Amino acid sequence: MKLIAGIADLGNKYKVVSTLKGDESLLFEFGGTRMYEIPSVQCFNAIEDALAKKKDVFIPKNITNPLTEKELIIEEATDLVKASKLAAAIQTKQFVSNRLGGLCMFDFFDFTILNNQLIAAGHVITTINREEVYLEVINSGDDKLINILEKYLEKLDKISEYEAIYRQWEVFATDLDSIKTESEVKTRVDAFYGSYN
Repeated sequence: MKLIAGIADLGNKYKVVSTLKGDESLLFEFGGTRMYEIPSVQCFNAIEDALAKKKDVFIPKNITNPLTEKELIIEEATDLVKASKLAAAIQTKQFVSNRLGGLCMFDFFDFTILNNQLIAAGHVITTINREEVYLEVINSGDDKLINILEKYLEKLDKISEYEAIYRQWEVFATDLDSIKTESEVKTRVDAFYGSYN
């Protein structure tokens, strides 16, 4: 398991905005932040403790050896609302990323192949002509083509479900910009998570 800090580049140092424990598949970038692997449990715990106390945590850029807790720069926080919004965006995106992990890349691959097979048979499906093309294929009496359409629609449904999850997160992340208080950030985050229970 990796110990990871979400960091923002401030020029001569990094500001830690969140922490998470996970494997390499959980690494991602968001809103100018990136992930930084913390080499020790002690260092990770020191970062989490400081963040829990609402302090700003910085990592110097000029470190040549693995980071230790002695090298962390911990200061009184300056903009708690901004920090909590960034942490909320990162943590909720991580949550959504875990949910989207259920969508196999083979589904996308299969969907693309099925779509190409329909196109090769002269059936280009768009949002405008969707119903018309479905009826054309069904009324063609071509069992092989109808089977391709059925598989295509199954994959499309699956992909659409996952797209809805991602779009819900996008709206949430965009709405974070308008939040003015830490308590409102917490309320919105709780509501976001609650929508998945």
